Amino acid sequence: GEYTVDTRKDFLTGGYRIELRIPTSNSRIGTHSVQVEDFIPNRMRANIETAEGAWVAKKKESITVAAEHLFGGVASKRPVEAQVILQPGTISDPRWESYRFLNESKTKTAVNSLGSALTDENGKATFSYTYAESQPPSHPLKATIYAQVRELGGRAVTASQDKLLFPSDSALGIKLEKKSGEDVLNVHAAAIGPDMDPA
Repeated sequence: GEYTVDTRKDFLTGGYRIELRIPTSNSRIGTHSVQVEDFIPNRMRANIETAEGAWVAKKKESITVAAEHLFGGVASKRPVEAQVILQPGTISDPRWESYRFLNESKTKTAVNSLGSALTDENGKATFSYTYAESQPPSHPLKATIYAQVRELGGRAVTASQDKLLFPSDSALGIKLEKKSGEDVLNVHAAAIGPDMDPA
């Protein structure tokens, strides 16, 4: 079930604890803590910069997180944390839109921390990431770069960017095609590289 609570202007700020009870019993069956704070708009914004194109395995990729104040220029000496989240990916290039590059292998979501850093005098912090799994999956991956930059008060602003990652030098895809009026199913196979050209 779901229960909605609308906050009001006369609510006191601070911590609240929500308790779930059965009407006929005094025992709690669940609790959850929430924080009520005054709304303060973001004072910074963050952006992620990477080289164009897909990532490839065993290559060191550079990730730059840029932060700037909405009013007042670059945000220097601000703490930044970054991570890369890996999930099964798809190829969206129009040349291969009818091809399927995924398979039945089960790939679990993996979270890779890139550590923390401070932005420099230009409001930028640089991280690096290399995909080098000993047993990579046989299909492309989606690498989501996620970064948090903390304001002076400690609140974080976030940025994210998706990259296509090739665990090997090429990706294999198939396309099924059945022509009208025929009982024959044609199977087309393709191997493409990170530049989306045939391998």
